[in-house]
Amino acid sequence: MPTFTIEIRTHGGAVEETITNPTGLSWKYQIGALGPGTIEFSVAESDTVVLGLDGTTTMPYKRDFLLKADGVPLMGGFLSSVNMPLSGDEVHFSGVDWSKWLDQSWRYYYTPPMDYFDDVDAIIALDDSTELEVFFDPTLATVTDWVDNILAPISEDAGEQVILSPSYSGGVWAELLGGRIARSPNLTVKQLLDALASMGDPYGFDYWVDFDKVLNLAGPRRTDPGGIFPIATFTRTSGEIIDGDWTNNGPLGTDILFLDGQGNASRYYRKQHAASVAEFRRWGADTTIEGGDTDHLTFGTGTELEFKAAASSYRMMFPQRELTLQVKPEFFTFSNRLLEAIAVNYSKFPGSFRTIDASFWITSQTYSENSPGSGDWVCDLTLDQIYSPI
Repeated sequence: MPTFTIEIRTHGGAVEETITNPTGLSWKYQIGALGPGTIEFSVAESDTVVLGLDGTTTMPYKRDFLLKADGVPLMGGFLSSVNMPLSGDEVHFSGVDWSKWLDQSWRYYYTPPMDYFDDVDAIIALDDSTELEVFFDPTLATVTDWVDNILAPISEDAGEQVILSPSYSGGVWAELLGGRIARSPNLTVKQLLDALASMGDPYGFDYWVDFDKVLNLAGPRRTDPGGIFPIATFTRTSGEIIDGDWTNNGPLGTDILFLDGQGNASRYYRKQHAASVAEFRRWGADTTIEGGDTDHLTFGTGTELEFKAAASSYRMMFPQRELTLQVKPEFFTFSNRLLEAIAVNYSKFPGSFRTIDASFWITSQTYSENSPGSGDWVCDLTLDQIYSPI
């Protein structure tokens, strides 16, 4: 097994302390829609070399962290909480990866940015001005333009902010998309990015942030299992699977009625999957796809083409299958393999219906020891089944 180290760093990246093989170490990579990746570890409270006499070097959000395995960076981000039990000799630390930077208010950013020393009247005047919205010309604006504008408020000052560098892959970014973003209270950068990521046909895009603050954005999501080349096939006899759990909840609906969100029951768009109807009967569902002036992102999807582009929820017509696997971590070398495809062919009993035979995306990975200090590491995977497009 590799030697794990955690560097405690200042905001500027200077290494203040290095923790070698901390106890209770576990960490999780996951796609942005599920939230930031996380890390947990513990240090002896009596270790004043690491903690310092006053503990200031490891205070939440005062310091950052970088996790390494044999010197290879795995995850970086913010120390987010410290727990000190009154008994024993351990301090427990939690951290979140750099994508946590997306989870902050977007509303107060204007051009120029709002000054926090402005009086209330000045702030109200900004709220009442046309600067409350960003308009995107449907003949010129691409999905990249939307993302760049969403990220702009949290990338204005390198001296006080974490600058996430977007890296785009896939063909969705050149697609034209018209509309507007309206500022509103309690709206975060992550909410805007998640809402945009869920639009499009087939399935929008996914994102996550690496240890070096590169924001990976990949889309559109591929949906044809026949076009997927899995990095591995896990079977009952291949030796990687330790345990797992598979749940089939059936479809959420076979007929979906997309409404305009204006209190108008006019049917803008309807989607039906005949194969699902034949197998599961007709299960109707209503989905509000556009909320007019009260919606912060989907305003302007009034045309049939724009409306259909936003109607990405038809995946609910497939059975909602949830698969988690616990596998040996050596296969992944403890690295981040989000959105990689794997195939699973697993029969619990020969000839039974309890057989899983499908391709899946990796949407989260958790590395942990079965018991602290044992050196017996496992990797827990959360998997999203890849379905053929309708």
